[in-house]
Amino acid sequence: VPVDAIQRVKNKEIELRMGGARKLPPLPFSVTDWVQIQEHLSFTGLMAQVMELRQDKNRLVVELDIFGQKVPVELSIDQVRVV
Repeated sequence: VPVDAIQRVKNKEIELRMGGARKLPPLPFSVTDWVQIQEHLSFTGLMAQVMELRQDKNRLVVELDIFGQKVPVELSIDQVRVV
């Protein structure tokens, strides 16, 4: 199991024990940014455009072009990098 995945679980456990949500730092992405998917079973290596930021969940929605169809996919910010 990747170290960063273990740390995310530990942070969530601490957050739940404290009875509240911690303030998340701003996402390092903007809508319309192009990202490369780094860690996903089916989409690793594909390029996608950011369509929506979900700050409260530390996630973003990207749009993939799959077989000529635009498909929205929600990913964790840890699964992508800006290109």
